[in-house]
Amino acid sequence: MEKSEYAVSKAVHCIILDTPAAAHVSHKFYERAGFTRISTEELPIPILIRTGTAACIC
Repeated sequence: MEKSEYAVSKAVHCIILDTPAAAHVSHKFYERAGFTRISTEELPIPILIRTGTAACIC
């Protein structure tokens, strides 16, 4: 079972990643996996501590 299938089977609707702003290789990896880079204002929930760049898949 793929991770995305697992998430669906557990009723997970959104996955949010917070990666360091300088982690460009990580950003490209997650974008190829279907994540989209978003701004702080676009986060679906409030995040109190951020390390850099957010990405979300919903």
